[in-house]
Amino acid sequence: ADFHGNVEHMKNLIEAVNVHKPDVFVYVGDLGPSKTAFSTPIEQCEQVIQTMLIPMSKLNAKLKFVMPGNTDYEWAIKQYKNQFTDPSILQIVEDESFQTEEFNFMFMSKIAYTKKCLKDRELFEKFQTQIHNVNHIFTKQQFSEEGSEFLANNTLTYNTKYFDIFENFDAVTNDYKSKLSPTIYDTLQKLYVTGKKNIIFSHGPPMNTVADLSSAKKQTHSGSIDIRKFLEHNSVHALFCGHIHQAVLMSGKYEDEINQCKIYAIGNTGIDGPTYFLNMHYLLYDLSSCQRISTVCDGIEAFYGRQFE
Repeated sequence: ADFHGNVEHMKNLIEAVNVHKPDVFVYVGDLGPSKTAFSTPIEQCEQVIQTMLIPMSKLNAKLKFVMPGNTDYEWAIKQYKNQFTDPSILQIVEDESFQTEEFNFMFMSKIAYTKKCLKDRELFEKFQTQIHNVNHIFTKQQFSEEGSEFLANNTLTYNTKYFDIFENFDAVTNDYKSKLSPTIYDTLQKLYVTGKKNIIFSHGPPMNTVADLSSAKKQTHSGSIDIRKFLEHNSVHALFCGHIHQAVLMSGKYEDEINQCKIYAIGNTGIDGPTYFLNMHYLLYDLSSCQRISTVCDGIEAFYGRQFE
């Protein structure tokens, strides 16, 4: 998870998969580079297909699933889904399930509603949603002929050629509001299959675990209360997640547990500065145990200078 266009991480992933030859490969979100590197959905889409998805389609695994994350543009995701539909080659999955004779894989690519401005990949929560007074920005599905630059609350610039921009939630049109409305809890409930071993692959982590620790100093947790409640109310075999890059680094752990469901955090830091992105991490799971393996990789000059807040 969380390569964010880091091609050096991609090189290490190819080597790791060739060594382990897993039955199932899953990437749990955030394919695209940072917006400052590729500012339009078209640029991001082309970069992701060439440097991430095509190489992943050639990995030595029987089934390959790739999830987008909250930094991936909705328009670009539609292009990925149209191109990659076969799990034996590569399948793009969002909020859906895949079943085998024994297992039900539940994919949850969207995260809980946040203070961030880009809302393409966010959902409200059934148990807790606080509306934030920030710009609400969505990727257009049909781009305009012309546009102008808009400086959003998050200090990033968005061009109205590619994005619909609203001053706050109250200003959002109903068609976009409806995209936020299915709660994370209800979405997971629809994907759950009784009688099978349910395994959740979620970009975002559950609340109050080692996987969602975003600030060690303040002991801030940034996970989903809906995911936590779902695990408390249902029998789930395991959950794998990313999103909070620094969680494993700050907690010193990558394993947790809720209601006998094992929680595993990947903790990749693809764009967060040389102290962090010179290692690529992945999880190797065999139903009875899970290893978090780290490999040393080269840095990318464009990402130097980034660091955790």
